[in-house]
Amino acid sequence: FSQGPLYLLESLVECDLSGRTVWELPFEEVGCHRPLNIRKADVLKETNSREPWHLNGIVYMSAEDTLVVSSKYQSTAYAVHRSRKELLWAVGSHGTIPLKARNPAAEASLPLFNI
Repeated sequence: FSQGPLYLLESLVECDLSGRTVWELPFEEVGCHRPLNIRKADVLKETNSREPWHLNGIVYMSAEDTLVVSSKYQSTAYAVHRSRKELLWAVGSHGTIPLKARNPAAEASLPLFNI
C-alpha cells in the first residue's frame, strides 16, 4: 500500500521503559489484505482523514501472542500474531469474516451472525 505523501501510514510500536523500540510493525504489512475503505476529508469533516486506519485501541493477549487492534476509519478490529507479524482475522467493514450470514437459516447460531 502506497499512496505517497497524501496518506499517513501507521505502525504498531512496542517500547521498553527507557523508550527504546523493542518491536515494530508497519500496519500496512498486515492490514492490506484487500483494498482499503478510503474516505474523503469532506465526508468525514476531519483534517486527519487521510490516514487509512486511525488505530485507536489495542489489546495484547499474551497467551496467544496476539494483538487485537481497532481501526476507526476501517470500522474493523484486526487480530495480528505479534511474533509472526501475521493477520489472523479481521471483523468489520474491512474484515476477513463476513458480517452477514450467507444462509441465515443455517448460520443463525454463529456468534458473529449479522453484526
